[in-house]
Amino acid sequence: QLRAVAPKIREYHSSLRLRCGNWSKGCRISTPIAEMVAHEEDCSHGDWSCPNEGCTVVTLRKDAHLHEQICQHGLVVCQDCSERMPRSRYAKHNCSMDLLHGIAASVRDMNSHMTTLENYFKETERRLDTRMKKLEDDLLDFRSQLTDRIEEKLEGRVAFINDETTQVGAVFRVRSHHGNWVRSRPN
Repeated sequence: QLRAVAPKIREYHSSLRLRCGNWSKGCRISTPIAEMVAHEEDCSHGDWSCPNEGCTVVTLRKDAHLHEQICQHGLVVCQDCSERMPRSRYAKHNCSMDLLHGIAASVRDMNSHMTTLENYFKETERRLDTRMKKLEDDLLDFRSQLTDRIEEKLEGRVAFINDETTQVGAVFRVRSHHGNWVRSRPN
């Protein structure tokens, strides 16, 4: 008897139609039991949770596209600078201000490099001044030594010339007699 009832139960079971679990949310579908699970997974009246990080909105699947357009946690791309950001930040996003901040940071970096270069040039100038002072001192020392040597040589020459002149003067005494020069004889 059970064998005879089983096909009837199967037939009855397959003819049963169930309402969608989302009937209270407006779905008016009733399907055979075997198709209900597949339907409820895709039912437009089923719950849909926003996938954006930080968003807790739950709405009907059929309204998901509306929420996606306004979700403050959804990512948008700035048309001017191509930066991706949450919609909530985009409202406050100002490309020109961000650009100005970037320029200001670049100027600060350049000023820092300029200061570094100025310090380098000052140090280089100080070292060059020190070297120039040393070269000037060395040149003055050399000049002084050269002048001393020349003076020594000149003094020696002058002394030699004076000696020679004295000896020659002794040999040749020159007198003037009315404009005539006469060589005197040595004594």
